[in-house]
Amino acid sequence: MYLAARWAIGKAKLCLSPKQELYSRPIDILDKPMAIPQDCSCDVIETWLINTIYAFYQQISATLKKEAVTQGYQHYVNLFDKYFCQEITNILVWFSGKDLLAALEPWCIKTGYQNVAAFRETLTNNLIEWLRRNPEEVWAILPEWKALIHCLQT
Repeated sequence: MYLAARWAIGKAKLCLSPKQELYSRPIDILDKPMAIPQDCSCDVIETWLINTIYAFYQQISATLKKEAVTQGYQHYVNLFDKYFCQEITNILVWFSGKDLLAALEPWCIKTGYQNVAAFRETLTNNLIEWLRRNPEEVWAILPEWKALIHCLQT
Protein backbone atom coordinates (compact mmCIF):
# COMPACT_ATOMS: atom_id res chain seq x y z
CA MET A 1 0.00 0.00 0.00
CA TYR A 2 2.90 2.34 0.79
CA LEU A 3 4.27 2.06 -2.74
CA ALA A 4 0.80 2.60 -4.20
CA ALA A 5 0.62 5.83 -2.18
CA ARG A 6 4.07 6.89 -3.41
CA TRP A 7 3.02 6.28 -7.02
CA ALA A 8 -0.23 8.22 -6.48
CA ILE A 9 1.79 11.17 -5.19
CA GLY A 10 4.12 10.91 -8.16
CA LYS A 11 1.19 10.83 -10.57
CA ALA A 12 -0.31 13.91 -8.91
CA LYS A 13 3.03 15.70 -9.18
CA LEU A 14 3.25 14.81 -12.87
CA CYS A 15 -0.18 16.34 -13.46
CA LEU A 16 1.09 19.66 -12.14
CA SER A 17 2.94 21.90 -14.52
CA PRO A 18 6.62 22.36 -13.65
CA LYS A 19 5.99 26.09 -13.93
CA GLN A 20 3.48 26.05 -11.07
CA GLU A 21 5.26 27.80 -8.31
CA LEU A 22 3.81 29.90 -5.56
CA TYR A 23 5.93 33.01 -5.72
CA SER A 24 6.35 35.09 -2.58
CA ARG A 25 7.09 38.21 -4.61
CA PRO A 26 5.22 39.88 -7.47
CA ILE A 27 6.20 38.50 -10.88
CA ASP A 28 7.34 41.90 -12.18
CA ILE A 29 10.15 42.03 -9.59
CA LEU A 30 11.10 38.35 -9.40
CA ASP A 31 14.31 38.94 -11.33
CA LYS A 32 15.29 41.87 -9.10
CA PRO A 33 16.48 40.43 -5.78
CA MET A 34 16.69 43.81 -4.05
CA ALA A 35 13.34 45.23 -5.17
CA ILE A 36 9.95 45.68 -3.56
CA PRO A 37 6.69 46.65 -5.30
CA GLN A 38 6.34 50.31 -6.29
CA ASP A 39 3.01 50.53 -4.51
CA CYS A 40 3.05 48.88 -1.07
CA SER A 41 -0.29 50.24 0.04
CA CYS A 42 -2.44 47.84 2.02
CA ASP A 43 -5.14 47.48 -0.64
CA VAL A 44 -2.68 46.88 -3.52
CA ILE A 45 -0.66 44.33 -1.55
CA GLU A 46 -3.75 42.50 -0.34
CA THR A 47 -5.10 42.34 -3.91
CA TRP A 48 -1.76 40.98 -5.14
CA LEU A 49 -1.72 38.40 -2.31
CA ILE A 50 -5.27 37.18 -2.91
CA ASN A 51 -4.82 37.04 -6.70
CA THR A 52 -1.50 35.19 -6.41
CA ILE A 53 -2.82 32.58 -3.98
CA TYR A 54 -6.07 32.14 -5.91
CA ALA A 55 -4.31 31.71 -9.27
CA PHE A 56 -2.01 29.08 -7.75
CA TYR A 57 -4.90 27.32 -6.06
CA GLN A 58 -6.87 27.18 -9.31
CA GLN A 59 -3.93 25.52 -11.05
CA ILE A 60 -3.51 22.76 -8.49
CA SER A 61 -6.92 22.25 -6.90
CA ALA A 62 -8.37 19.74 -9.38
CA THR A 63 -5.25 17.57 -9.33
CA LEU A 64 -4.95 17.55 -5.56
CA LYS A 65 -8.62 17.09 -4.65
CA LYS A 66 -9.25 14.22 -2.27
CA GLU A 67 -11.25 12.33 -4.90
CA ALA A 68 -8.46 12.59 -7.50
CA VAL A 69 -5.81 11.50 -5.01
CA THR A 70 -7.94 8.58 -3.79
CA GLN A 71 -8.60 7.52 -7.38
CA GLY A 72 -4.87 7.57 -8.15
CA TYR A 73 -4.10 5.58 -5.02
CA GLN A 74 -6.76 2.95 -5.79
CA HIS A 75 -5.39 2.62 -9.33
CA TYR A 76 -1.98 1.62 -7.97
CA VAL A 77 -3.42 -0.58 -5.20
CA ASN A 78 -5.27 -2.50 -7.93
CA LEU A 79 -2.22 -2.56 -10.21
CA PHE A 80 0.11 -3.88 -7.51
CA ASP A 81 -1.90 -7.03 -6.83
CA LYS A 82 -0.34 -10.37 -5.89
CA TYR A 83 -0.07 -11.49 -9.53
CA PHE A 84 1.71 -8.28 -10.51
CA CYS A 85 4.12 -8.62 -7.60
CA GLN A 86 4.99 -12.22 -8.50
CA GLU A 87 6.85 -10.93 -11.57
CA ILE A 88 10.38 -9.90 -10.60
CA THR A 89 10.58 -7.52 -13.56
CA ASN A 90 7.54 -5.63 -12.27
CA ILE A 91 9.13 -5.30 -8.84
CA LEU A 92 12.40 -4.03 -10.26
CA VAL A 93 10.72 -1.59 -12.66
CA TRP A 94 7.94 -0.22 -10.46
CA PHE A 95 9.38 -0.27 -6.93
CA SER A 96 12.10 1.99 -5.61
CA GLY A 97 15.37 0.33 -4.69
CA LYS A 98 15.44 2.24 -1.42
CA ASP A 99 12.00 0.94 -0.51
CA LEU A 100 12.97 -2.62 -1.47
CA LEU A 101 16.08 -2.41 0.68
CA ALA A 102 14.14 -0.98 3.60
CA ALA A 103 11.71 -3.91 3.35
CA LEU A 104 14.69 -6.29 3.57
CA GLU A 105 15.82 -4.96 6.95
CA PRO A 106 14.40 -7.84 9.05
CA TRP A 107 16.11 -10.33 6.72
CA CYS A 108 19.36 -8.36 6.82
CA ILE A 109 19.44 -8.34 10.61
CA LYS A 110 18.50 -12.03 10.79
CA THR A 111 21.35 -12.91 8.42
CA GLY A 112 23.97 -11.02 10.41
CA TYR A 113 24.09 -7.56 8.91
CA GLN A 114 23.93 -4.64 11.30
CA ASN A 115 21.35 -2.88 9.15
CA VAL A 116 20.26 -2.36 5.54
CA ALA A 117 23.08 0.10 4.88
CA ALA A 118 25.68 -2.54 5.82
CA PHE A 119 24.00 -5.05 3.46
CA ARG A 120 23.93 -2.47 0.65
CA GLU A 121 27.60 -1.67 1.17
CA THR A 122 28.56 -5.34 1.05
CA LEU A 123 26.41 -5.90 -2.02
CA THR A 124 27.87 -2.85 -3.76
CA ASN A 125 31.46 -3.78 -2.96
CA ASN A 126 30.93 -7.35 -4.14
CA LEU A 127 29.23 -6.18 -7.32
CA ILE A 128 32.00 -3.70 -8.12
CA GLU A 129 34.62 -6.37 -7.53
CA TRP A 130 32.74 -8.82 -9.78
CA LEU A 131 32.42 -6.16 -12.51
CA ARG A 132 36.17 -5.52 -12.40
CA ARG A 133 37.04 -9.24 -12.59
CA ASN A 134 34.52 -10.13 -15.32
CA PRO A 135 34.33 -7.36 -17.93
CA GLU A 136 33.49 -9.76 -20.76
CA GLU A 137 30.47 -11.08 -18.87
CA VAL A 138 29.38 -7.52 -18.13
CA TRP A 139 29.63 -6.69 -21.83
CA ALA A 140 27.54 -9.76 -22.67
CA ILE A 141 24.86 -8.66 -20.21
CA LEU A 142 25.06 -4.97 -21.15
CA PRO A 143 26.04 -4.64 -24.83
CA GLU A 144 25.59 -0.87 -24.51
CA TRP A 145 28.65 -0.77 -22.23
CA LYS A 146 30.67 -2.70 -24.81
CA ALA A 147 29.59 -0.24 -27.50
CA LEU A 148 30.47 2.70 -25.25
CA ILE A 149 33.92 1.29 -24.51
CA HIS A 150 34.45 0.70 -28.24
CA CYS A 151 33.46 4.31 -28.98
CA LEU A 152 35.81 5.61 -26.30
CA GLN A 153 38.71 3.51 -27.61
CA THR A 154 38.35 4.62 -31.23
